[in-house]
Amino acid sequence: NDERDWVKVGDNLWATRPTEIRVVGSGGDFLTGGWGIHSENGASASFNVSEVDGVKTFRVKIAESGTAGNHVQWTNSPFKLQSGKSYRVTFDASASIPFEAPSVSLMMAGSPWSSYGSLLQNKFAPTQKKSRQELVFKATQTADDARVTFYLGTLPKGCEIEITNLVV
Repeated sequence: NDERDWVKVGDNLWATRPTEIRVVGSGGDFLTGGWGIHSENGASASFNVSEVDGVKTFRVKIAESGTAGNHVQWTNSPFKLQSGKSYRVTFDASASIPFEAPSVSLMMAGSPWSSYGSLLQNKFAPTQKKSRQELVFKATQTADDARVTFYLGTLPKGCEIEITNLVV
């Protein structure tokens, strides 16, 4: 409990300092796997990627909603992680129907789907107007079979998501 951990916000009122995250160096192998879409339990979605002038555009369309986030999963795998390292991903995103993804996970690319870390900063929450999104992950495992999963199963039928300018 160090005084440097606190910020005075008023008379006799203190708050903890905001979390500060520094990502040093490149993302290495992070998100170098293949992108794909998975659906289950009656939910369905499509995914495609196009490239114009060297800029990739990722599109996900929810054809049928599910009742849980895992019923539609947009994933990137496999790729390598280093324990203790933070990874920042930025991209421009828009959605025909604004939403906040139930969760985004850093995990094992296969059974038993163990967690390989956590999302430290921000959530995936696109609106109809294209906006810059930033996600910061912290790896708790060193692995060569990592996967990032965007859980989209509860999004409304017909929701279309577009992502461009993805930078790791």
